[in-house]
Amino acid sequence: MLDKIIRPSFRMKVFMLLSALSVVSALESSKECDGSTGVEWKEDPTYCSVFYLCYNGQITKYSCPRNMVTDPNSKACVPKGSKLDKCSIKDSVPQCYASLKESCAKYIHCPVPRDLGTSVIPEVQECPYPLLYDEDSKLCSYPDSVKCGDRTEPKDPCDYTANQCQGPNCVPCSARHPSCSGRPDGLNVWPGREQTPYFVACRGERVIYQGLCPQGNKERIFDPEAAGCVDI
Repeated sequence: MLDKIIRPSFRMKVFMLLSALSVVSALESSKECDGSTGVEWKEDPTYCSVFYLCYNGQITKYSCPRNMVTDPNSKACVPKGSKLDKCSIKDSVPQCYASLKESCAKYIHCPVPRDLGTSVIPEVQECPYPLLYDEDSKLCSYPDSVKCGDRTEPKDPCDYTANQCQGPNCVPCSARHPSCSGRPDGLNVWPGREQTPYFVACRGERVIYQGLCPQGNKERIFDPEAAGCVDI
């Protein structure tokens, strides 16, 4: 886990890397992705801070972090107003950010319009697990550095909308993601997968790693008493 204090240059690199995760919507089928192979990047025709990724005929919507916009050449988020910014218009409608009491991981975001006069529609967006929305920096940050106040603080992966089922064939979140609720820091058995090689690492009742015991000549399982993998 990153330290609480991150040098500004490294912080920018981190959030550029997380920009493809910071605001994720449900996967939807799209004709725009028909015939695409691998992962294909597409810019939004209306908003400077929004882009899409096509994968296997499905499209996912993403948003850049605050004060960043898309760059079609590098297919990445770049600082707004920089030499790489070829989209936003100076003195355009400002971005808006506001937290939501229902979840410390959710916030309201207004994308940057590509043209003046374009209406800005606020969107409810969510930080990727386990990040929370920091009202001071207006960025998604690690829980250790965020004060949720009276906002509901999600801890389990399944408390995040992005991890919940979005369709009839979706595998339930609890089957895909373990829980650290009520469990001590360190290695713990994966709830529901006792006497198996699966385990989870917890910190502050949050999942920081989910793993599988390496298998050798003998079958191995995770032993909660030994807090490690043992032969059976």
